[in-house]
Amino acid sequence: MDKMMWCKPEMNEFAFAANEYVAACGDITSRIYNFICNAAAGTLYYYDRDNNNQQEYLGSYYHPCKRTHKVEVDVGSGEELPFYEGFVDYNKNERENDDEHVAVWIEWGTRLWGEKYVKNAHAMKALSITEIEADKS
Repeated sequence: MDKMMWCKPEMNEFAFAANEYVAACGDITSRIYNFICNAAAGTLYYYDRDNNNQQEYLGSYYHPCKRTHKVEVDVGSGEELPFYEGFVDYNKNERENDDEHVAVWIEWGTRLWGEKYVKNAHAMKALSITEIEADKS
C-alpha cells in the first residue's frame, strides 16, 4: 500500500481576458432573418439570380399568410441570402410596374430523384431584399 505524501497547499489565480473570438451570447455561424409575408395577393414572379436575373413565374395562387417567418441563414458558408427580388403582378401584364416590387422567399423541396421544386413562396412588401431585418441577438 502506497503512503500519501503531504504537499504544501497552493492557490493559483487566473485572469480572464476576453478577446474578439469570445461571444457572450448567440450563434455566430448563423443569422435569423424576420421575413414578413405581407404583400397583397396576385401573380407572383421572382428574378432568378442563378439564371441572369431572368424573370420566373411562381404562380397566380399567391396570397399572404401574414406571418413573420424566422429564416435561418448560415453566414459562415458564404452562400447568398435565400431571398430574391421579385414582384406581384396586380394588373396581369407579366412585367413589373410601379408599386409591385417585393422580396420573395421560396421554400424549396427536393424530389426523390434530386429535382428541386417550389414547396411554398412568400412575398414581403420591400424595396429590396436588403431591407429584411435580422434578429439582433
